[in-house]
Amino acid sequence: MPEYKNDEEGNLECSFSGRIDTSMATLFEEELFDRVQKAKGKITFDLKDTVYISSAFLRACVRTARASKGKIKIINLSETNFNVYKMTGLDRVFELHRV
Repeated sequence: MPEYKNDEEGNLECSFSGRIDTSMATLFEEELFDRVQKAKGKITFDLKDTVYISSAFLRACVRTARASKGKIKIINLSETNFNVYKMTGLDRVFELHRV
């Protein structure tokens, strides 16, 4: 499950870890969507400790990007996960930063 941190300026950081397979992404997608919708500032997804991302997680990212009007930054992407975002064209939707 992701960890969420809000700061006093309304920024939201969502930290993910481990394998985000389809069942895991489905478990937290609604909560993630709700938190992103309520965020007043910048939104950051930190994938530092993530070893695998499923297409269900990518779908959740796209859904939340629409809710946030595209203001999500994804940081600490491994080379493999960075390439997944590039192959799917999501590098045009998100601001991506590698480890």
